[in-house]
Amino acid sequence: MKWLLKAAVHQALSALPGGYRINYLLQRHITRSLPRAWTEIRDKFLIALAHWRAARDIRGKGPLSAYEFGAGWELVVAMGLYMLGVEVQVLVDRYRLARWELVEAAAGQMRRHHAELEEMAGQRLRPLPDCRGQHEALEALGIYYMAPCDAACTPLPAGSFHLVSSTQVLEHVPEAELEGIFSECARVVSENGVVSLWIDMADHYSYFDPAVGPYNFLRYPEGVWRLVNSSLHYQNRLRLGDYLRVASASGLRLVGMDLRLPTPKELGELKRMPLARPFRERELAEVSVKGAHLVFVRG
Repeated sequence: MKWLLKAAVHQALSALPGGYRINYLLQRHITRSLPRAWTEIRDKFLIALAHWRAARDIRGKGPLSAYEFGAGWELVVAMGLYMLGVEVQVLVDRYRLARWELVEAAAGQMRRHHAELEEMAGQRLRPLPDCRGQHEALEALGIYYMAPCDAACTPLPAGSFHLVSSTQVLEHVPEAELEGIFSECARVVSENGVVSLWIDMADHYSYFDPAVGPYNFLRYPEGVWRLVNSSLHYQNRLRLGDYLRVASASGLRLVGMDLRLPTPKELGELKRMPLARPFRERELAEVSVKGAHLVFVRG
């Protein structure tokens, strides 16, 4: 299966010094999956729009300050929030992942498709500034990028952000580290702010290998899964209830939830699949959730 080959490559790279950089170079120059296609940039903007609307609906007006953990390579969500009117943003990554050439490529696509983004948002958007250098651009966007930085323990002031967000990040975090991250979210969000989390709970190898579906990784006992689950492409396999439980224990209260559910075909395949015990013992309705946009407030 193709996904096993890719998992083996990830395992090999994760054992090498500079494996993250090698992985980036492979995607940039060999598989040419980077820079990302416009459809991927557009979808990330839609997620930024969902984060912004979650904060607006709670506050009664758009957020002016935002904190994002796990900003990634292209900073698309942050640029989308700037276009929507956010004035100050702090972005953190565990490693220094942001690549200026990818940020520039994404910004160029967003400028070319500005009218389409406005139609999607249903409102006027600020144009992205056309800057010559990385520092000038980040300053113009109101972005402060901090990396390496531990999202469970930041130097940020308490209660300082109208919007705290992450996009397709938490599924890559070990369960033991989640409580610290959620607690930090509860600490830095403002009294009338929101924590907006977009979590992809599907098997990420299914995006690469069409022969496997979104639940393939739930077949394997933990010991077997650990053999292929590299630090370079770690997937925690947690389900919806796990995230809700940790969030509640960390002082966050759920106020909104939008779930990505299986198609009838996917649900049928899941019912026939021999699941590993931890997933076999849970309700099918919970196990089958492929993704979720969760919105929390303090307390």
